[in-house]
Amino acid sequence: MYWLPDFLEAWKGDGAFSASWGVLSIYRRDTKHQELANSAVFNIYLDATTTAEQLKLKLDYHESVLVIEQSRPDYSNLKVVNVTGLGKLPKNRSDSLTTRVNALKETLTKLHSQLGIIDWKAIADTTSDRTEYGHFVDGRGVNRFSECDAIASFGIPYQNIGSLAAHFQVMTGERVNLEDENSTFQKYLTELLQAEIIQEIGRLRSHRRPNVELTFYFCADYDLGFLVSELPGVKLEVVDACDFCIEAGSPAKQTGHAIVNAFKSLWQSHQKIGQKALANIAEISQAWVSRFTQRWGGWQHFKKLLLLLLDSLNSGSNKNLADLDDDERWFACEYFPQLIAESESSPEDAFKHIAEVATSVTNIAMRRILHSCTPAVRAGLLMIILRCLPTEIYSISVHELRPLEELVPQFYGLLSQEVLPLEGVG
Repeated sequence: MYWLPDFLEAWKGDGAFSASWGVLSIYRRDTKHQELANSAVFNIYLDATTTAEQLKLKLDYHESVLVIEQSRPDYSNLKVVNVTGLGKLPKNRSDSLTTRVNALKETLTKLHSQLGIIDWKAIADTTSDRTEYGHFVDGRGVNRFSECDAIASFGIPYQNIGSLAAHFQVMTGERVNLEDENSTFQKYLTELLQAEIIQEIGRLRSHRRPNVELTFYFCADYDLGFLVSELPGVKLEVVDACDFCIEAGSPAKQTGHAIVNAFKSLWQSHQKIGQKALANIAEISQAWVSRFTQRWGGWQHFKKLLLLLLDSLNSGSNKNLADLDDDERWFACEYFPQLIAESESSPEDAFKHIAEVATSVTNIAMRRILHSCTPAVRAGLLMIILRCLPTEIYSISVHELRPLEELVPQFYGLLSQEVLPLEGVG
């Protein structure tokens, strides 16, 4: 019964509890290290990611702290790609999610000469065909990735929330409310998480290899905007997992990909295009085909739009455009991709911004810009325009829609066949 006194003290409020996998843990405050630090005339703490506020919190120190920082290196040789569409990727994953993640790992491995992979340790330990490493264990203070040209990290590296909450409550005496998004604990948790992400990115040692282009893939749905201020010069991208390989996409996107490919197959072979025929080729139910096309207003609307796109794409495009100047390259590589990423919340504003660009540059410049956009970006721009058309447009026949090409000829002229799967899955 040696645990009973601690249990009673924690029960009274001088401590905390947490339960995990049927085990109840009791947390009590241990001031030994605080007293040791306070007994010194002065202390010097070296840490790459801990903030002064965190240090003061852990030491129960309320005076000023002198912070001396080294000037931050240039990270312009580093690209961080946020691979989304996979959720938080916790340790416990369904069989289907595991299959999607493995498909993505195989694809990324083929893209690089030497890819390092970080995942939850329980998952990394089970791999047999490749070497993987674990969060927290291998994400800090190691140099085993210093020769890699890329690292792929899977899952948001949260520490055990229950343990952290109990630790924080004992450390500060404040009760933790996990529902309060603006609490001191939530700020503390966010700082720990972001520090862990920065540490994992640091395993590439990009500042020691300024002449080598390096890539870090963060594979989970989490906003990495904080890296802009933490890593000066870093290039941030957001890419859906299905853009690397459709097998990594969500079930809905894989279904959409199969439907659009089936549609294209029927169109190329001049066969009658119907929901039943699509379902047979895609090996799904007709109900799934109907449900998928609802986002375009139903089967008939979807069929008319895709027929128009296929016909327009088949006409070819101009492949002999001149190189872009700096402004045009910015529109193609940064402005339009960002516009598409934000278009879901306000497609009307996105359409307005596209129109502003189109009226501010010449037709030739606009063609150069669009030609240099990726197929996914071209498709996204086209879908913004189509979403903003009045609903009456869908009742017009395909032949009557021809005049629309005069309004946006550059979109149709510069699209390519590889857009279709991406456009079709939205």
